[in-house]
Amino acid sequence: MISDESVQLEGVQCMLKVCKDELLGPEEGVYLMHNVLCILYKKAATLENAKIAVLILLEHFTRENLFFKQVIEEFVS
Repeated sequence: MISDESVQLEGVQCMLKVCKDELLGPEEGVYLMHNVLCILYKKAATLENAKIAVLILLEHFTRENLFFKQVIEEFVS
């Protein structure tokens, strides 16, 4: 997520496609993205812009109704 904005958005769109088109199934896709968010958040101390990446992913997945209140509150707190 430290790359160019267009590359970031392309990555997010790809992740959304995996979840929305049910390539993994909705539950597995959301579980996978939750794990990606957890990994990024844990790397925040050493990886530049990791927290920004988490917020970008949260925003897009929430907008698409894939993440709900519980997931958002977990990361915001």
